[in-house]
Amino acid sequence: MIGWDAGNSGFDQITNASGYVTITGKPGTWHFTISKTGYKSVTWDQSITSTTTKHAFFTEKEQACTDQALFVSDITVPDNTQMNPGQNFTKTWRLRNSGTCTWSTAYQLVFSSGAQMGAPSAVSIPTTTPPNSTVDISVPMTAPTTAGTYTGYWRMRNASGQIFSGDIWVKIIVVAACTDQALFVSDVTVPDNTQMSPGQSFTKIWRMCNSGSCTWTTSYQLVFWSGAQMGAPNAVSIATTTPPNSTVDISVPMIAPATAGTYTGYWRMRNASGQVFTSDIWVKIVVTVPTCCFTLSGRVTNSAGTGLTGVVMTLSGSASGSVTTVGGNYSFSGLANGTYMVTPSLPGWTF
Repeated sequence: MIGWDAGNSGFDQITNASGYVTITGKPGTWHFTISKTGYKSVTWDQSITSTTTKHAFFTEKEQACTDQALFVSDITVPDNTQMNPGQNFTKTWRLRNSGTCTWSTAYQLVFSSGAQMGAPSAVSIPTTTPPNSTVDISVPMTAPTTAGTYTGYWRMRNASGQIFSGDIWVKIIVVAACTDQALFVSDVTVPDNTQMSPGQSFTKIWRMCNSGSCTWTTSYQLVFWSGAQMGAPNAVSIATTTPPNSTVDISVPMIAPATAGTYTGYWRMRNASGQVFTSDIWVKIVVTVPTCCFTLSGRVTNSAGTGLTGVVMTLSGSASGSVTTVGGNYSFSGLANGTYMVTPSLPGWTF
């Protein structure tokens, strides 16, 4: 019993074994409050002018709070989400405290039955949650390694260890891992043994078929593997997303080497994870140096820079011939690759 007398002197006493308590104070109006665990408190004011005995009674037991939970939504991983074998994920549920007890952080979401999927047996709620409030509860999990449909059931547990609420669940579908495969279809440009001039720029285009079960995104690339790179970049991304059994043309800019010969460059496909797949595809060219036909030309002038007409120009070396200049200009055409000597001749002139 607690309260105060007419002089505002407070008291706080516990009844004896017979339920009595004796209080001394100033006469006047006193204030009383009696309380006992499991009952609602009783409060009253009473005029005390002489020694008085007061019998007080508890009339109503205090009602204990109730624990209840209501599922609100799947924040992550809705039912039938597809997962790869062994894929890590976090399942998050939003629950409402639909009871009258406040949930402390001693409340937990606990595994009940079904597929646990590598999750802990219990996860504490992250924040205190009063009645009619919501809380998001997250549980780390790992998809099984075998294809199939998996469901795990969970329930709430209060701080006293009592389970309440019906099941909530996580339901996933583990799909078999897709495979990356590629099939060469055709050379769209530059078929094998195409002849090129030294330093000639060209674009090699292959047509490839996605013969696997994974969809190729634009993160897939054709990468240089070995042989003659011919000035090409190390990797080229595919131009469009390519589903299984579809084709895509892949273009790579290149430059023919400066020296005559046969050159082959080998290339392979690489997926978005950086894994190389498929056997080699290649580009093969033949660089040739023309044996014909070159033109040798020039101009013959006097010391003043005036062109001389009628000068006979004799060509010797890999080929021979002569031509007469007109206005000092001369030209030999149809020459093969080689080294030549040009000798001018004009009566009265020394060159």
